[in-house]
Amino acid sequence: MNKLITFSLKVEEQVRIDQVMKITQLAKSYEGKIYLVTKNKHVINTANFPALLTYLLMIKMDKK
Repeated sequence: MNKLITFSLKVEEQVRIDQVMKITQLAKSYEGKIYLVTKNKHVINTANFPALLTYLLMIKMDKK
């Protein structure tokens, strides 16, 4: 049986490249699939390093 688990994630600081690599490694070693769904409903496979890196480098941090 497939089980869907969802949660919200707020990125408050720019993500470092080593953190992106760790996320990708975790996603590849995980038995299931891990996706990020953006506010614009784009789906990003966290096991796809170039796609994840591009997205995380392009998001704008909220400035308060």
